[in-house]
Amino acid sequence: MEQIFKNSPEQIKSPRERLLGLEKTGKFVFHGSPASFDVAEPKQAKNINETTGEMEKHGTPAISATVLAEHAIFRSLVNEKLCPKDGETKFGADEQGLLHFSATQNLIDIARSGKGKVYVFDKDKFENFEGGPEWRSSEPVSPIEIIEVTFEDLPKNIEVIESE
Repeated sequence: MEQIFKNSPEQIKSPRERLLGLEKTGKFVFHGSPASFDVAEPKQAKNINETTGEMEKHGTPAISATVLAEHAIFRSLVNEKLCPKDGETKFGADEQGLLHFSATQNLIDIARSGKGKVYVFDKDKFENFEGGPEWRSSEPVSPIEIIEVTFEDLPKNIEVIESE
């Protein structure tokens, strides 16, 4: 993998700081996942229909990434795939652009001892999706760098979603 910054370990103190530094350049998009891969392959995104509660296709098959490193860190460690029966997450930004994150306690507990991966991609290989922070590629893409993250790298403002 190509080393994007040639900084010494003293200059980059954590994976989180490295990712936030890459975000500031505006040249990259990030994909957070608990899974390992060498090449990202397009997959069908799905969203829950608020009216019916059913899962529906969201756009065409693609690789989804974000310009927001904290979203990718969150998704790599706090992910419903790690506890699909009773895990739930929510994330986004408010009107002022402040990021917010929430998850059920069981997913937060899993994240405490887990490790995730944030895949760094060249932004030029992706297209903006619906004008927001999400970017998509319909072609397979290799990451420029893979950065392992842990619980300490998570945003500090995660709210707990009460289980039903």
